[in-house]
Amino acid sequence: GNVPFGYDEFEHVARIGFTSMPIAVRADAPYQSLEEFVEYAQENPGKVKIGNAGTGSATHLTAVVFAEAAGLDVTHVPLGADRRMPAILGGEVNAVCVPLPEVAPHVDSGDVKIIAFPTQERNDNYPDAPTLVEEGYEVVIELFRGISVPKGTPESRIRKLEDAFRQAAQTDAFKDSADKFGFQVDFMPRDEFEDYLAVQNELIAEGMRAGGLVE
Repeated sequence: GNVPFGYDEFEHVARIGFTSMPIAVRADAPYQSLEEFVEYAQENPGKVKIGNAGTGSATHLTAVVFAEAAGLDVTHVPLGADRRMPAILGGEVNAVCVPLPEVAPHVDSGDVKIIAFPTQERNDNYPDAPTLVEEGYEVVIELFRGISVPKGTPESRIRKLEDAFRQAAQTDAFKDSADKFGFQVDFMPRDEFEDYLAVQNELIAEGMRAGGLVE
């Protein structure tokens, strides 16, 4: 929802990692790669539907930014938590953009195929699925998790927190727990996190403008 403050009103300590939001299609769809999906959408303007978690959600904005980058005329369908996977399995939509933990069981069962990840690098568990960047679309949007503190927090304290979270993120116990929930540990220190946030903020803003959510 709308909040009366911006991300730049905090001091940002570190990013711990992220959950990816892949684009997936039915395994028996007539398009078996991102390139084929784009071609299909171009040949059927206005007819292709991409499902998402809900209007304004990260999955919606990711799909919007991708469609804009690819020059596609598609319909974005807000499905909510209960209908996201049933909608793609039942053929209600042509593709979905959803968090990896939701789609993974259906990929593993062979019912759904991931055609792209909107991440900087490929996912180790699904190495055959390319990133949007690899396919020529500069779209990297992630459900990231990080640590921030109030403005004015002493730098020495922020650095201590950064070191503590870096050490915690490197433990096998944390990595094993994160993996069970589809969370990819990818620690990013304070300085890099600041730059990352600026890029993510602009991409999300771009998605909101393209999606007609803001002027």
